Amino acid sequence: MSAEKISIRYAKALFDLSETNGSIEQVKGDMTLILNAIDSSEELAEALKSPIIKADKKQSFIKEIFGSKIQENTLSLLNLMVEKGREKYTRDVCISFMDLYNKKNQIIPVKLRTAVAISDQMKKEITASIKGTVQIETTVDASLVGGFIVEYDNQMFDSSVARSITVLKQKFAN
Repeated sequence: MSAEKISIRYAKALFDLSETNGSIEQVKGDMTLILNAIDSSEELAEALKSPIIKADKKQSFIKEIFGSKIQENTLSLLNLMVEKGREKYTRDVCISFMDLYNKKNQIIPVKLRTAVAISDQMKKEITASIKGTVQIETTVDASLVGGFIVEYDNQMFDSSVARSITVLKQKFAN
């Protein structure tokens, strides 16, 4: 079974359960916390993927790290994933859960990279140009030289100066 199918199945099970018992917002917070922990700690990411570390050790450090910070259902899912040897998909399950949450609540995550920081007014204008509830994440990337790159709904619009320069170089090289 593919990693995508596995992560979607676990995420859907947790999503359905949390929706049924009314804890969807808390579990969304749990998934965000776990995803951020994995992304910010290479040791945690490697430990979850390691075939050398035994299941009981993994469950122990998962409980120690997240035990008092997450819902019981979320902790149970993590333990189940370890029991089934699926803990290496934890990050993917978190992302799949967030995708399900966003889809249900009609939230469109947008990533905006700019060469310099932008104003709140500019963010509002970008948000207004996209239909739906927009959750915008901005980053500054000086390598763009100028302009911006917007990514949403599996699409990317690159209006950066760096891209324009690359296109011009390719035209002159031919």
